[in-house]
Amino acid sequence: MRKNQCRICNIKTNHEVVHEEKIHGSEEDGSFQWKDTYSIIRCKGCDNLSFLNIYGNTDMYYINDSDEQNFTLQNRNFLNFYKLGKKLFT
Repeated sequence: MRKNQCRICNIKTNHEVVHEEKIHGSEEDGSFQWKDTYSIIRCKGCDNLSFLNIYGNTDMYYINDSDEQNFTLQNRNFLNFYKLGKKLFT
């Protein structure tokens, strides 16, 4: 379960992951690593389906004031594709 923006509900709602594919890789020497996650998610409020892509790599981290490593992941939520099996856009 995750919170994501829903176009139909027009707020952040709980979403379930219907299907998810993860791909990842790195340079041979391990100096650069990346992870890409593609998900189909369903709003628990209205059953709207949307697509979510989360990407991160070793260049997307920073050290905070407490010397802890934090990551900034790129989230792309592709809204508005289907609602209850009906296609909304072509």
